[in-house]
Amino acid sequence: MKARRFYAPAFFWLSVAWLCVVGVALFLQGYGQIKLETPVLVAALATTTTNVLGILAIAALYIFPRHGATASPSESPGLG
Repeated sequence: MKARRFYAPAFFWLSVAWLCVVGVALFLQGYGQIKLETPVLVAALATTTTNVLGILAIAALYIFPRHGATASPSESPGLG
């Protein structure tokens, strides 16, 4: 339970920071402060979106396991 209280906010703030960085990059691109080619911009948005959603999904499945799914402490990497 202690791990959940630590990791839930940590994953949330990691996601917030990640999205802010991409948002700033888009803002700077829009106002011409930085120049990104279209394929680079599309790749950055796609990979960032995929990574953030993946991290949130992993965190959500760990914090809120499905009913009937039990994991022993030895099966949780880095928490034993």
